[in-house]
Amino acid sequence: MKKLLYISPSSFPSQAANSTHVLLQTEALSKIYSEVRVIGLSSTNEKISKIYNRLQKHYSIDLKKIQFSLCKSLGGYAETLTIAIFSIWFVLSLRDHQIITRNLYAAFFIIFLRNDRFIYETHTVETGFRKYIQKFIIKSSKVKVVVISDSLKKLLLRRYQIDQDNFYILHDAARSGLSTKLNKNDIPPELLSKYEYKIGYFGSLLPGRGIDIIEEIAKIFPSSLFLIYGPKNQNTEFENRAIKPGSNIYFGGFLRHAEIHNTMLACDILLMPYQEKVFIDMKGTDTSKWMSPMKMFEYMATGKPIISSDLPVLREVLKDGENAILTNPSEVLSWEESILKVINNPSMASLIGKNAREKYIQKYNWDERAKKLSHILSAKKTNQFRK
Repeated sequence: MKKLLYISPSSFPSQAANSTHVLLQTEALSKIYSEVRVIGLSSTNEKISKIYNRLQKHYSIDLKKIQFSLCKSLGGYAETLTIAIFSIWFVLSLRDHQIITRNLYAAFFIIFLRNDRFIYETHTVETGFRKYIQKFIIKSSKVKVVVISDSLKKLLLRRYQIDQDNFYILHDAARSGLSTKLNKNDIPPELLSKYEYKIGYFGSLLPGRGIDIIEEIAKIFPSSLFLIYGPKNQNTEFENRAIKPGSNIYFGGFLRHAEIHNTMLACDILLMPYQEKVFIDMKGTDTSKWMSPMKMFEYMATGKPIISSDLPVLREVLKDGENAILTNPSEVLSWEESILKVINNPSMASLIGKNAREKYIQKYNWDERAKKLSHILSAKKTNQFRK
């Protein structure tokens, strides 16, 4: 069987989305490849066996066919470059391994170190001096570029004025085989019995995620409980407001990834109130034009009705009235109308939830995405496999 070298930009363990993506994707790839080696950065001084145990517990995934080779941090400086330099030995010595990398610098090195074609997966439009490296990589005949949205592909082609098309669009995904059966969860039972509807949000509390919109909606629906899960201390002002007496907002904090799906199943409605600018870090990196949030696919897997901001990039997956309700991102009245539409039309709500889950099963799960990555690597011609 084939073997795979996956060079990440990630630290392990970590709460970062890129680490979650790499782990879930490589677990799915390990079902296809006889061996998968992941290159990354160790975020602790623990032995690799303890890191394995922590990752398996947090994600509830099977890592027995995945080998991790993790380098040490240089005090938090140039971590992506550190990983790339560390990966050079593996690129040169593991010549029987196909290569996928999400690491910009590693992709640059591989072009000079290997003659075979490989996948460079990017989830962003690089800036500063990194944009020149990204342009060089994308234009290389050795590179098959995987992007997470058609919008990102168009932005990169336009930005770098590239004519050739060596791009493949693979949106993000949710883990395969997720059930719609609710098991016991950690939501306080007195809350569940007190409110008529449970409306959930899962994800970051950074600017652009719509937490302020949810707070305004909560005032309109006092008989509904708004369940919000995300990293603690990311938005302390919100956390302080949520714990005030009489609040119908419950902030559950950070969940292990293995717990997220079941907690989503406890909700009647799931919200994605992304705003017109969406930030992935405190530096103000806006991804609203090209994002493909994992949360969207995890929502779809539940079969619950989704109400989402109507943003062009999200329309690549979500269709209004078919597998979601799309609404104006910043107008509270529009969100109110959308929630009432779901509450007052249970058969419609059930149908859009069912349609979303069917899309997840057919297309938007990590196993299907892994198959497509494998096909892309094996394709002899660029146009042999597209989507």
